[in-house]
Amino acid sequence: MSTRILLDCDPGHDDAIAMMLATSSSQIELVGVTTVAGNSLLSNTTRNALIVLDMVNRPDIPVHSGRAAPLVRELRTAAAMHGDGGLDGPVPSAPSREVNGDSALSFIENILENETEPITLVATGPLTNIADVVTQLTHLHHKIEQIVFMGGAIELGNWTPATEFNMRLPLQSAGAKNPVSLMFRFHTQTAGMQLTAQKPEVNLVRVVVRGLAAVPGGSQSLHTNFYGEVTGLPTEKAARVALRTHEVLAFETDVTATFDPFAGSYIIESMTDEVEAKALELIEQVKARVVAVAAIEQGFQKMEIENTAYAIA
Repeated sequence: MSTRILLDCDPGHDDAIAMMLATSSSQIELVGVTTVAGNSLLSNTTRNALIVLDMVNRPDIPVHSGRAAPLVRELRTAAAMHGDGGLDGPVPSAPSREVNGDSALSFIENILENETEPITLVATGPLTNIADVVTQLTHLHHKIEQIVFMGGAIELGNWTPATEFNMRLPLQSAGAKNPVSLMFRFHTQTAGMQLTAQKPEVNLVRVVVRGLAAVPGGSQSLHTNFYGEVTGLPTEKAARVALRTHEVLAFETDVTATFDPFAGSYIIESMTDEVEAKALELIEQVKARVVAVAAIEQGFQKMEIENTAYAIA
């Protein structure tokens, strides 16, 4: 049985791929698309949604436009990544149809009212339209199976050290008021990049040090690598030692007893500010190349990765 979803998006190349995957999957029934300003202006993201549905031969799927800006701040687009039009590249110049007349909120309300079973809302853009659903359609919340959204980051985010573009604006886009909704939860993996094949037993110490760094940093979930990570798959012994390392940190120390013990620490806060400043500097360097594709063609990202690997190896 397929899952019925309503996709709220801001195409954007990433959202365009999401639409293609949704329409091609036998496990998903895409009942409609709503658009929001994010990767580009609302007029662009709406046009792009129509274009993508034309490309996959699904003009039957309705498209409704929503919010043109966040609720409490000015819009900042991702033109550096997706181009001024949001979907720059070899795509058709115009969609075959106009956007549907009702607003995104009215369309979602109508869908929820007429659904016999709860429906899943999938948000791949800023949560502005979803904020309207949460605050204005409270009488229909029971018709929503779940809300799935794209956000967060692996290693550094693409907007700040710990956020992905869609998570940069939850307060501004969704008008969040409950501080609990703004809490950042994350998983930490100690990784094997700095483990060595020589004297692998020393890697045990390296893993512990990384684990001890993650827990006071507020990580809610921790994965400790095994000491032979760089040489092959783990033996039963290596996997057991990694697990016991995790358990010692969790149950035989007091590092988990205090939440964020370094809060307000000058060195931690200044290092965080430094990471954010460097990330923003890299974003500006990509912007200077107009679009991310141009930066890739110039080898910018590849060179930065290689320089970083060399610097920390």
